[in-house]
Amino acid sequence: MAGAHRHPARSSGSRLRLLGSLATSFVSIATLAWVVMLLCWPWAQQSPLRGPFEAMGALMHVSDAEAGSMLFNGRYVVSGDLPWTYAPVWFAVSLPELYPIAFVSGLWVAARGLLRGRAGRQTPARAVQLLWLASVAVLPLAAAVVLRPFLYDGIRHLLFVVPPLAVLAGVAAAGSRKFETDYWGSSYKEGVEWLVAHYGQGLAGEVRVACTFVTRPCAYYLRRGAEAAGRFTCVSLDEAPHVVLSITRERMHERFRGRILHVVEREGAPLLFVIETRPPAAGQENL
Repeated sequence: MAGAHRHPARSSGSRLRLLGSLATSFVSIATLAWVVMLLCWPWAQQSPLRGPFEAMGALMHVSDAEAGSMLFNGRYVVSGDLPWTYAPVWFAVSLPELYPIAFVSGLWVAARGLLRGRAGRQTPARAVQLLWLASVAVLPLAAAVVLRPFLYDGIRHLLFVVPPLAVLAGVAAAGSRKFETDYWGSSYKEGVEWLVAHYGQGLAGEVRVACTFVTRPCAYYLRRGAEAAGRFTCVSLDEAPHVVLSITRERMHERFRGRILHVVEREGAPLLFVIETRPPAAGQENL
């Protein structure tokens, strides 16, 4: 389905707003986590800003007297001089098989979204969010591989990356668009309600709205309110509608050229697309 051309300035502004929102969330979460860490760490309270970094540096230089030996991959290794494979192997043998599979799938979905954005379309916010989520899980593990800090008794020092891994696994598993997600058209109601609340105000004429497969839901929900009944009229797909509400059955939503106004979804899975196939009034913005 081809969308209408987006102005480069609008695309850049949308990306900047997304990155700003992610940066704000990161600073907020990092600040809260730092405060919680200090509350549980009396030694670091003596130097709240410098102390944690000094502790991290100390973990990089552990003497042989302080280090102990552990059984790893069939042989004993010294905790202060671990092989770079220590953390990855421990994660591989400790976590369910779904985690690495879903993790790689999530990275692929995010990378594909970014590549499509570079090819001319706006970078999907979902791809950026997936990459951000993946970085939360990958960067600490990558640091353990590259810096090889003092670790012992498995990966208990890195267990905080398991929740983002679980979230990424769930998102990747739920992100498949190879199935029909709303066979019965239950999402038409929510799609019509969004259309009535956000589209077509101030127009002289009525907005012609069509639904895929059946017209009854469109007509029923549009007649329920006086405002909607006066602003919208339900038509069939062959009667030149301005807006089409399409569920994913038979991939019908991919057959309409125009502007995607809204997507009804649950946990990232699209149920219904609200598509403007032609503006009700030439040269007039409706959103």
